[in-house]
Amino acid sequence: MSGGAYEFSIEDFYNNTEVARLYIIRQHVKELMILAATTISDGNEVEQIVNDVYMELFKHRKEFHSQSAIKDFLYRKVKEECEAFLKK
Repeated sequence: MSGGAYEFSIEDFYNNTEVARLYIIRQHVKELMILAATTISDGNEVEQIVNDVYMELFKHRKEFHSQSAIKDFLYRKVKEECEAFLKK
């Protein structure tokens, strides 16, 4: 990432490089936190849900073949986890 802007590579993501992980987190974390906070008022729970979803994404990273698939997963999973939390 030295010298210029990082251009995301699915290979970097598959290889679990720090630069790819940070890129994905930075791309979506703000919107995911807002999405979760519109459903759940507990800030700690919001943060935990988003963190858990990212951990699941990275655990199954080789199942994703594009940035759009990653984004779709993140938003869908945060929404599902928020709904599951509310049912508890």
